[in-house]
Order: sequence, then structure tokens, then C-alpha cells
Amino acid sequence: YTTMNGGGSPLPEEYEQVKGFAFDGDCYFSITDLKLKGSDTVRFSMIPNGACNVFGCYTNTTAGNNYSLYISTSTNSKYLRYNGSTYKSRFTTDTYGEQFDITITPTGSHGMPDEIDDTWDEVDFTASVDMCIGTTATNASSAKFNGSFIGAFVVDGRFNGIPCKRKADDVLGYYDTVTGTFFEPTIGTPTVVE
Repeated sequence: YTTMNGGGSPLPEEYEQVKGFAFDGDCYFSITDLKLKGSDTVRFSMIPNGACNVFGCYTNTTAGNNYSLYISTSTNSKYLRYNGSTYKSRFTTDTYGEQFDITITPTGSHGMPDEIDDTWDEVDFTASVDMCIGTTATNASSAKFNGSFIGAFVVDGRFNGIPCKRKADDVLGYYDTVTGTFFEPTIGTPTVVE
């Protein structure tokens, strides 16, 4: 899900695009001032390596403005949250190491494994916390992301996070081409996917 302009790199000269980031359960990004809305479509490609938080704006289990994903191996796991409801999020252990190109829209999920895609009705809401990549919330107690994100992490029209390295100091992060902002890891350090 890399958005390019004119076929070249969408990044300023000071940044070098990379294929993606590997996370080892000890890293996440908080995307300041980006609170997901019920009207948002989120797109990303991931290779999971375990049950873990993936991304989101999560407050608590009873909140009516969650938009987040936790994947689990449990048979009936439903930890894809949209508004106040939960939807299927089971990734069996035999899906680990596979790449999934996932799109979550205001009316359903696409690209999840084993026919677990769900549908729902669009709701008008705005999350109360900033979006995180690699966890569902800055204070989440469940496991942070274990796996790799490949290519851009996109919220249509609002965020186009290109994985890159800042040349001046080799810091890895997401450069948002929508706002022209470079986001460093909030906690931990990912590694570059070769």
C-alpha cells in the first residue's frame, strides 16, 4: 500500500524508504493527533508471528469509540473493534509467517485469513485517543505487535505512513506524506525488513 507520486520516492531527500519494519513485541508508534473516525478506511500489509495487538485507537472494552485490532489464535476470538462492537480476529498459528493485505472500512474487513472477514454498519464516531501502530493503545496490557509491517500504513486521505530511515541519524520511522511529519518509535526500535 505504498502511494507513489510520479513513480519516484514520495519522501524528502533526508529520508530513505525501506521495505517495512519487523517488530518483536517491544515497539510501537503513537501517531500524534490522529484519532480514527467511523468513516476511516485503514490499509496495511502484515506478517504476524504471534497473538498480539496490531494497531488502533482503543480505550477500554466498553468504549463506544474503539477502532482497533488484536489478533488471537482462540477459536472464536473477536478482537477487531469498531465503535462499541467486536468482530472476528482469529489468526491460527499456521498463518504465522504469511503476508496479509488487510483493509478495514466503515462497513467491514477484507484480507483476513480463513474467511473471517466480517461486515458491520457504518457508525459516526471519533476515537478519544491517538492511533498507534504496533499496539492498540499506549497503556494496553496485552502483547505488542510481533511480526512485520510491509510497505505503507495508510488511513485513506488522512495518513500515508511510509517506512523509512532518517539519513542524518539512521532513526527508523514512518514519514507521513499527508502532513509531512516524521514519526519516531514511541517505545522500542523496529528493525528493517530486507
